[in-house]
Parts: sequence; C-alpha cells; structure tokens
Amino acid sequence: RRVVVLWIMDTRTHATASNGAKEVKRRVVTCSYVVIEHHHHDVEVFLSVVLWPPSRAQNFCLYPAFSGYNRSSRSSDHHSGDGDRGVIKDDDTGVPTPSVGFDTPSTGTETIATEATVDADGLVWLPFDNDDHQPRELPMFPYVRQQVAPNHDFKSYTHRRPQPDQLPYAEYKGGDSPYNYKTPEIREQSDALARSRRIHVKDAMKHAWAGYKQYAWGYDELLPVSHRGRNNWGGMGTTLVDSMSTLWLLNMTDEFSEAVDWVRDFLSHHEVGMVSIFETTIRSLGGLLSAYDLSGEAVLLEKADDLGARLMQGFDSPSGIPYGRVNLKTGEKGNAGWMKNRASLAEFGTLQVEFRYLAAVTGKHEYAEAVERIFQILEYLQPDDGLIPIYVVNTGKTPAVWDEFQRVSFGSHGDSAYEYMLKIWLQGGRREMMYRHMYDRSIDALHEQLLFHSNLNGLAYVAQRQETKSSKRPVYIHSMEHLTCFLGGTLALGAYTDPNGLDSVKAQRDLRTARALTYTCYQMYQNTETGAAPEAVSFNEKHHDLKAQNRSEYYLLRPETVESFYILNKLTGDPIYREWGWEIFQSIERYCKLPVAYGKLKNVNHINEEPQDMLESFFLSETLKYLYLLQDPDSDLDLLSSVVFNTEAHPLRMLSLIPKHSRTSSGGHDGFPYLGSEPTSDAVSSFVSRGGGRYEEYKTGDSPYDPISQDIRDKSDELARKRRSFIVSAMKHAWHGYKTYAFGHDELLPRSMKGNDPWGGMGTTLVDSLDTLWLMDLRAEFWEARDWVRDHLNHDNVATVSVFETTIRSLGGLLSAYDLSDDITFLNKADDLGSRLLKAFDSPSGIPYGQVHLQTGEGSNIAWVASSALLAEYATLQVEFRYLARATGKKEYAIKAERIFEIIEDLQPHSGLLSLQTLNLQTEPRFRGDHISFGAMGDSAYEYMLKQWLQGGRKEMKYRLMYDKAIQGLHNELLVKSTPSGLLYVAEKVNGKILHKMDHLVCFLSGTLALGAYTDPYGVYSPRAQRDLRTAKSLAYTCYQMYARSKTGLSPEIVKFRQGDDFYIEARDAFYILRPEAVESFFILDRLTSDPIYREWGWEIFLAIERYCKLPVAYGSRADVHDTDKLPSDRMESFFLAETLKYLFLLNDPDTDLDIVNKHVFNTEAHPLRLLEEVQPLDLTKLLPTGAGDTLQQKDITTVMGHEDIGDTREELRVAEQTVAAQAAQLEHWKTKMAKMNDILDEKEREIHRLREALDASNSEV
Repeated sequence: RRVVVLWIMDTRTHATASNGAKEVKRRVVTCSYVVIEHHHHDVEVFLSVVLWPPSRAQNFCLYPAFSGYNRSSRSSDHHSGDGDRGVIKDDDTGVPTPSVGFDTPSTGTETIATEATVDADGLVWLPFDNDDHQPRELPMFPYVRQQVAPNHDFKSYTHRRPQPDQLPYAEYKGGDSPYNYKTPEIREQSDALARSRRIHVKDAMKHAWAGYKQYAWGYDELLPVSHRGRNNWGGMGTTLVDSMSTLWLLNMTDEFSEAVDWVRDFLSHHEVGMVSIFETTIRSLGGLLSAYDLSGEAVLLEKADDLGARLMQGFDSPSGIPYGRVNLKTGEKGNAGWMKNRASLAEFGTLQVEFRYLAAVTGKHEYAEAVERIFQILEYLQPDDGLIPIYVVNTGKTPAVWDEFQRVSFGSHGDSAYEYMLKIWLQGGRREMMYRHMYDRSIDALHEQLLFHSNLNGLAYVAQRQETKSSKRPVYIHSMEHLTCFLGGTLALGAYTDPNGLDSVKAQRDLRTARALTYTCYQMYQNTETGAAPEAVSFNEKHHDLKAQNRSEYYLLRPETVESFYILNKLTGDPIYREWGWEIFQSIERYCKLPVAYGKLKNVNHINEEPQDMLESFFLSETLKYLYLLQDPDSDLDLLSSVVFNTEAHPLRMLSLIPKHSRTSSGGHDGFPYLGSEPTSDAVSSFVSRGGGRYEEYKTGDSPYDPISQDIRDKSDELARKRRSFIVSAMKHAWHGYKTYAFGHDELLPRSMKGNDPWGGMGTTLVDSLDTLWLMDLRAEFWEARDWVRDHLNHDNVATVSVFETTIRSLGGLLSAYDLSDDITFLNKADDLGSRLLKAFDSPSGIPYGQVHLQTGEGSNIAWVASSALLAEYATLQVEFRYLARATGKKEYAIKAERIFEIIEDLQPHSGLLSLQTLNLQTEPRFRGDHISFGAMGDSAYEYMLKQWLQGGRKEMKYRLMYDKAIQGLHNELLVKSTPSGLLYVAEKVNGKILHKMDHLVCFLSGTLALGAYTDPYGVYSPRAQRDLRTAKSLAYTCYQMYARSKTGLSPEIVKFRQGDDFYIEARDAFYILRPEAVESFFILDRLTSDPIYREWGWEIFLAIERYCKLPVAYGSRADVHDTDKLPSDRMESFFLAETLKYLFLLNDPDTDLDIVNKHVFNTEAHPLRLLEEVQPLDLTKLLPTGAGDTLQQKDITTVMGHEDIGDTREELRVAEQTVAAQAAQLEHWKTKMAKMNDILDEKEREIHRLREALDASNSEV
C-alpha cells in the first residue's frame, strides 16, 4: 500500500544537565510525521529523542525507518505499554497491527533523506544545525564474567525467572548495540572466558556421544532413558552421520575415525525403505558431505553420491516440485499421507545447498539442475509481497500455491526456505542474484506485514498470517515458534553481505531487527522456570510479553537461538551473545542431562520433572556445535567468504573454493593441454580424421581447465592468427572460382564450372559473401562486388522467391554490407528488395506467405505445405526488417515483422515449444499438427526470440520471456542422453512421441544458449544461466563428435540415436553440404568463455573441409561423410562463404571488434548488424539524381535508379550523377556522425568538470 509521510522538525536547547562543574546542553528534537493510508486512518507520531552527548560533529534527529518504533495512536485509549514501544489496535477488531517501517521519507523530503547517515549501532540520523562538535561515546561493555573452572558444578545452577517489568539486558531489546566492546581488553577477556567455557561444551558432546555409542551405535537415535536405539529415519545411523562434522570441529579425532569406519563398513542405502527427502537431505546427505569437506575422506563422498542418486528419484514429479518421501530401495515416491497432493515450502526449498555442493564435487550437474529448477518455480510463484504460502500443489503438471488454506510462516513449514534464498546466493559466490532478490523481497515483506511488538515491553516478534478461500482478509496469529529464532542469524548474515553494503538503509534495518528478534528469543528462555525455551510462545497477553503456548511447553534441545547467537557474535563481536548462550548451556546441563546422554523436557516450567526418553540427532549436530563455536574464538570458519552452513549446521565450502572433481588431459600438465601446433600446408593436405571419444571431460558441459590463464589465451591467440591466414586463403579460393565461372549468378557449380540460379537470379552468393569479404579485409573483392550490386542488381525481373531465404541471404547480406561500409548503395538496394518482400506479409492471418513474386507482389505458400507457413521461415525475418525500418525510417517494415511475434506469443503454449506448421490462410492462425523440432523448419525461430531482445537493447522483454519459456520446455521435454557415452542431444517430438534424431541444424543451439546465458537478466551466474551454459557446452561436444566420428571428419546432415550405439547415420542422411552451425557455436562459445578448445575443434573441421571438399575450382559438398575416395559434389551453397568460412575466420581472429554481447547481433545467415540504438536513420531521397527530388516520391527511388534502358550517354551521366549524389549523402551521413561524436565529447568534458568539482569539494571536506 502507498504511504505518504510529512515530516516536521522542531529543536529546542535546554541547559538541564551538568557534568561535574561543567554545564552540558541537551538538544531535544521532536520529529513529527503524519501518515495517510488507504485504510483511512490518519495517524500522527510524536517521537522525542534526547541526544547526549551529541553524535559526531552534528546533532541528529532519530529517523525510525527500522528502529522498531511502532505507530502510536492519537487517542491514548489505544496505547498499551510504555509510549512509543506500544502497538495500536485496530478499531474494529482489537487485534494488534504490524509495525510500519519506512526506508525513505516520501516525496517532498528528499533533502532530508539524502543527508541521512547511519551510525555503527544501526541508527539512522537526520542532521540539523548544531554548534556542538563532540563524538558520541558508548559506555564500556559491563558483562564480562569470571573464567569457568574445569570442575564447574552445573547441578548447582539455578535459573532465575525475571519479573515481567524487569527484563534482564533490556537495553538490547530494541536492536541496539549499546556498549563499546571493541577494545583489546574486552576482546581478550571475552575470548579467555570463552575458551574456559568451550571445554565444558566439549565434555557435553563427549557425554552425549558416549551414550549413543554404548546403547544405540548405528541406530538413527538414542532413547536415553530406555538405554536403547531406534530407527525413525530409515535406519541409516542418522545420529552418527549427523554428528560427524561436530566431532571434527571439536577435535574428537578418535570418535570421528570410528564413525568413518562405521560408514565405510556398514552404511548401505540399498535396503532402506520410505524416508523423508528433506530430513534425509539435511541430516544424512549434509552430514556426509560436511564430513567429507572437512576431512577429505573419499568414502564419505562415495556414500553421499549413492544417497543423492537415490533421493533424486523423488524429484521426478509432474510439477518439478519433488515429492515429500521416496523409497531408497525401489524408487517409489509420494507425499506424506496427511499432505496428499501438496508439498511443504520448507522441505522442497531446503535441498539446494546440499545438492549443489554434491554436483560440484562429483561433476554430476543433474544434482544441481534438479534443485535449481525448484527455485526457478519458486521465483515464479513468489507473489509481489515476497511471502510464499507454505503449501504448494506438486502433483499436477503446473505447480501452484494450495488455495484451500494459505499460511505464511517463518516457522515450521516455511523457515529454512527463506534461509536458503540467502545461503544459495552466498554459496555461489554472491553472483546468482535471483536468490538474493527473492530473499530481499521476502525480508521487505516481513518488515511490512509480519513484524510486531509485544504489549508490555515492546519485544519484537514475527507473527504468522493465514487466510482461506472464504476469508475476507488475512488473520494474524500472534505467536512465534522456537524455529523462527533462526531468523536473527539469517538477517544478520544478510545485512553483512548486502550488495549495497552494511551501511545501507536496508542492511541496517535488517541488522537491528536481527538483534531485536534474537533478544526476544533469549527472553523465551528467560521467561521459564528451567531457563529452557518452549516450542512456541504467544504474544497476545495483557500482563506478560510472551507465554508458552498450550501443548507447546516442551523443549526438544533445539538449536535455532544459539545458532543466531553464534552468527551475531561472529559478525558483530558483541560478547553479550556468549553470555546468553552460556546461560542456555547451563540450563541444559542442569535440567536436561541424564546418566546416559541428554533428553527433552516435557514442560519447561516444571523444574522437578526428569528429562524424557528422546534425543534428537540435531542436539549433537547443531545445538552443541553452535554452543561450542560460540565459545571458540580460534575457529577458522569464515561465514562471509569461505563456508555456508546448511540448515542442520553442517559447514560446506563455497562452490568457488571446491577443486574441480577431475582434470584428465592428454598433456599431463595443469594448464590447457590441447593447443595445436603451427599450421602448415603439409598438415592441411595430409589431414586424417582422428575419430571420436576424445576430450571427454567436456562431455557433461564442464569447463575442466577453467579459468584459462592469460598465458594460455595469449598462446591460443598467437596460434589463431597464423591459422586465420589459411582460412582467408580458402575464401579467396572459393571467391575466385565463383568470380571466374559464376559471377552474378546465385551459386557456382564447382565441378561443372558454371553458374546456377536457384534463388531468383539475384547474385545470391555474391550478396551473401559481401560482409565476409569486408571482415577478412578483402577490400578489392568487396568493392568489385559492390560495383556489381550498384550496376547490375535489379529486382524488377525476379519472379517467385522464398521470402525466408531471400530475407536472410540477400536482404541480410545487403544490410550487413551497408552496416559495415556505410555505402548507401547497399541500403538503397535493400530498401527496394524489402518493399517487394513486404507484400508477402499481406495474408489473411498476418503470418506471411512462404513465397512472393517480386514483380507482381503475389504471395503464395510452398506447394508441399499449401495451406500452412513454416515456423522457422515466418519467425526468422524480424532482425532484418527491424534493422531496415531503423535505417530507412520506414516503420512499416518493423510493424509487420513484429506483428508476427505478437501472433506467436498468443499461440505459444505453456511448454513454450511451437509446432512447425501454422495455418495462415484464415484470419485466425493456428498450429497444424504437433511436430516440435529445434532442427529443420523450427530452429531459427527460437534463435530470433533471443536476438530480437538483444537487437532492441534488451528492453522488449516479451521476446526474452518467450525465449526463456521455450528453453525451459526444451529442458523439460527434449533433452536426452545417449548410451553408452552419455552424449547430450535434442530430440524431436511428434504427437507426443519422442523421435531420437538430431539435425546438424540443431548445432546452432549451443551458441544461442550460451549467448542467452551470458545475457540472462539474472546474470550469467544465475542457476538458469548456468544450466543453459552447461547445456550449450554439452551440445557443442555432441556436435563435435558428429564430425570427429566420421571417416572424413565431416558431419552428416542428420544423426539418429539408439540404445548402445550413441548415434548412427542412415545412408540418405550421410551428406555434408558445408553447413556452418557447429562452427557458429564454437565461435560464440570461444568468444564468451575464452576456452581454446573450440578453436581446436573448429580447426579440425577446417582441415577436413580442405582435405575432402576442396576442388580445383572452389569447394563442393560431400555425398557421404564416410566415403573418403569420391570427389566432392557439384554444388557450393552460398552459406559456405557467408557463414562457414566467416565463422571459422572469426573463431581464429582475436583482433575483431565485433561484440556479440553489447554491440552486434548476427542474423541467422551470419550477417552482423549493429543494435538498433546504434543505427542512425538515413533520408533516402538524398540518393536521387540531381533535380529529381522535387518530382519523385521516396518510393520511386529504386525505380529511377534501376532503369537500364537509356542510351549509353544518358546512362553514363546517370551513373555519374548517382555516384556524386551517393558520395554527397555519405558525406552528410558522416557529418551527422561527427556532430554526434562532438556532442558526446562535450558531455564527457562537462562530466569531467563536475567530477573535478566534486573531488575538490571532497578534498576540502577532508
């Protein structure tokens, strides 16, 4: 809801205090603000703050953005408690309403907001004039105790329950840090005291472990009163496994070794039945992984891998949200009986830290992909207020929030999902910003909706919110579980790692809330007779801040409060948390200790009852571990940069610190081992395919030699420069053959040594090759081709052509040549061609015809799909026509091309995958059939979803969303791995049935996926981007194998997959037509990742082309990639020069200035075009012959310039005039560019001047 805030500040000086003989002035500040809400409450708040001594150089007004102050009603009838700490009650219900925090004042108070500063204690201060210039001082920390003797008697400890109006350490309740504890003396005293205490915590662990070992060894839990074990978690030795990291950290080496031996000899999962996926993951899998991470014992990872693989069976649900339970023996899965069709947020949202670590150490990315997919769904389900209801339906195809009963909770069923939002982000090196954004949204909503304060003393607590289908508005439950006490530590960790810094407003708000909540959790212990906390407390009491809820008076030895003590002490250094933790430990020793281990308390207010016959594994795994670490100043665990704790307190190194799981190489050294030798003519002519099966470390999408050192990259660049000269020679050879025997024809027939016109007779190879000539610096050939375009390219006599092929080859070639050279000739011809092609868009449906007659404008579909248009053809026109619209200023080009994608957006199903044919002869287009493919007839439609978004400066999000939806569908439905090698491939789908085949055309997808990953709105390190990048690399390896496994080293047109053979080639699919898609992806992956392997693979392909496709005149296709003897076929497609040789050249050209991420987009025929915002529209009337501009319309330009039926003299004059006019237009064009550059330079100079002034001001202030 919107809140309007009006601030009024008033100051008065009073000489009311004295300090010895010296009178001290106090500045009393009254801050008033009026809050106007949509609920029609006008609430005015008066807050008086006495500041003494003044803070720093100025006096300030306390700004209660996150200080815990509540709204105070104008009417005193609604006040409860002590002034500003009270809550107002809703006039209708009497139910307390949430505290309201304001990050910044509303419109009209910007100057105040920008001047605000944050002090070290988490207060935001707003300055006003003051003559006092004294720093604010804090009193010294007063609670340093005496060291604990080794024989300390815990049985004599008596907990004293405080009176409701006499809370201990009350100065901490509002989230303040009221004392100076940072002096060396205080730190040394606190550390010495902690060391004397940790001995006793270790003794407690020894006592608990001895009881477990004696009476329950190998069982899941110990029953400490019955003196026996029980298996309630599947019989996997849960307490043993869960305790291993504690044993290691407490330096209990003998006990740890015994536990490892048991795991090696007795832990087996193959006979384990139904278990909870959540509990098994956090306790058993987390315990094994942490013990492995700390000790390096390989058997622990082996067992973890086995357990992880079995648990993964439970992830196979229709929705992608895992089931709650899985049978480790049979793989049977399902939700718990009482959950039926739904899953618990905390359960499926708390698997990621463990499985991502497992993926990193084993190299099995499927572990990470499965759990990261869950958070992609969660991000979709997260509402605007950030708070996700605790139940999600997971048995249908589409996951959805369970709407029968919606509860939002940071306690049971919700808690650790919010914890993992932050911890996954930390685990990944703070790069996967989706997780941080989800966390921040949730915490903002927590402050706005769920953070309340108790009536009596203003203790902060987190309520729950619930509503049903029939409820008119949410109901707040004013109770808090002990489980919620994790939140103090999580908030503090989030504040200290805030991307905007600890001093940011939100970080300081969160840190203050963390302290205040943790104080409340401490009071949950204090407010009982035993000093142990109940499972839950209620806050709607008139005479008490909190009270144990009925049926929740028991204490399970839970860890959450001491977890937060540990984190806050570690981050802030405040010794108070050690004091509070020590009190809790003494209560455990006094009231929970048994002759055999420890037991739970049935009622925390009954001091004479014996502990119960139950000891959860988390007491050893979490509670004692956190109590020990809290008192261990010598621990090297670094919460900010080295380790992340799973929710069961198992520390795991962050992913960036984990060594690669394998580094196999043929070179036998740590660097990249595959750099080839310098190219020679003999090496080219003697090439023999070395076969497949090599470079297997790249098969699963890894970058096994990452990071590539600068030295390796420099060597690769040097080698590439030498190779590119051979590729330029190949282009010269192909161009010379075309020029000699087919100049001006669409294609060269290299064996017949003549031209052929299959594309309308528009010099397709010539036009398609223009930008390749330019990029290879073959300028003589380029200008010669330009002259042909200027003098001979005429679309008047062209009949029916393919709209798609003409657009990507001819129109794209002309536009790219113009974009690179700025020669107006190309844009003029492109405009003429575009206007003719545009007539094909005039179909009843808006989906263009497949063909158009360039003379008459008559459109028609291709004969074999008479009533339909092909997806890849009508959805691969937009990059070209949008550029043409921008360059000419004719918006109709873009409007008609973009209309196509509006239709596609409406047709795109939930899966994101589009059928190959669309009925386009009726007013309402619809899909025909159900054939889905990323190969022929489908491929480039998905490519252009991404490239339009890039071309438009990443602003038109509908294209990106369509792309992401399609790629999600790809991962859900079409990705398959071959046997036995596990090659990743993209299958096709016809009427729901999978076809295990892949076209060479699909190899474009690796580059597209990589480009999509590196431009992902969530960043390249987001889980979605990392998934797509791994898929890109895996597919690229498969495409390389399609070349490497043939006898010629060339790829067939299609491969088919079957069990046991990886792929095979049918005779009809064995041809190779010099296709570019694989080397296209190699170029993109090399440019983005800098991994030299793609240059090596590309060079192998080039050598194979030279060896088996080269002819005396140019190059030819091959009829069979396994036949090394036959001559190449008598056809050379234009895309060999336009794409294949271009991409091979760019792959080996480290000096190119083409920027595929920020400046350029390649059309599907490899024609680079600048992004639209970089293109300046040009007035084509400047191209008219002298004197014609007054009589001809712009649409007539090409007609005038295309006439060739004039006399020789007139023709020479016309050409001369045209040349002069074109040169004049170019001059104007460059003048415009120069003016723009001058404007930019002027702005830069002004910016430098402003920066210098700011620097001078800053220096003066210093």
